[in-house]
Amino acid sequence: MTNIFTSDQAIKAAEGDPSIIFELIRADNDELLNHMLDEELIDINLISTNSDSLAIKLLKSAKYDLVIKVIKNKNWDVNYQNDDKESFGHILAKINNVAVVPIFKELKKNKTFDINLRNKDNKTIFDISVENHNSYISTKIIEDERFNNIDIFEFLKFYETYMNTNEYGKYSKINMIDSILTMDGRYVSTRMQELLNHLKDNVKNIKKDIEKDDYNLLRSIIKECIYQYI
Repeated sequence: MTNIFTSDQAIKAAEGDPSIIFELIRADNDELLNHMLDEELIDINLISTNSDSLAIKLLKSAKYDLVIKVIKNKNWDVNYQNDDKESFGHILAKINNVAVVPIFKELKKNKTFDINLRNKDNKTIFDISVENHNSYISTKIIEDERFNNIDIFEFLKFYETYMNTNEYGKYSKINMIDSILTMDGRYVSTRMQELLNHLKDNVKNIKKDIEKDDYNLLRSIIKECIYQYI
């Protein structure tokens, strides 16, 4: 797409109408956007007319280098939620692409990042990552000590997506068991802690069975815990 502004025109126009920035995103004027971010000529928390933030707009437009630049800014509102109550993390979790790895790593470094946020459908970033088969983000959220917004029914979706399938190898599944057990002792729900206790008590046998493609023990533990609450 042809750039709609020269640099000077865009900078001057944005001073009077910051929404011009979103036109630059649509016009793929990445070089100018990069310059304006470097010179701090853009409100880092600018909101579009559809309630998406600058970071979310850039992310949806797959402008990943610019996304990194925005989220590294110390003034960035990491927990902003749009009208659908979706945060930057929710949108990121929908992207099942290796390009999200450095972005999520940078996101996790933010000490004010609320990893337990829920959208208007009451779904966490973890829930969205599981729905989109984004195993990297799913496991990294589980391993984050700040994450505790999970129940056994949400865990069941994790199990069905990543373990009760041939899409992932046995050693990936064993690593997922280790990731799950990092939640032991956090302030999770009582019934989730009960499940963690059973997994911890049987972890050696579970791993041995997975190596033999046998999931009966793991399934029985999950079913036993879930049936108590049905």
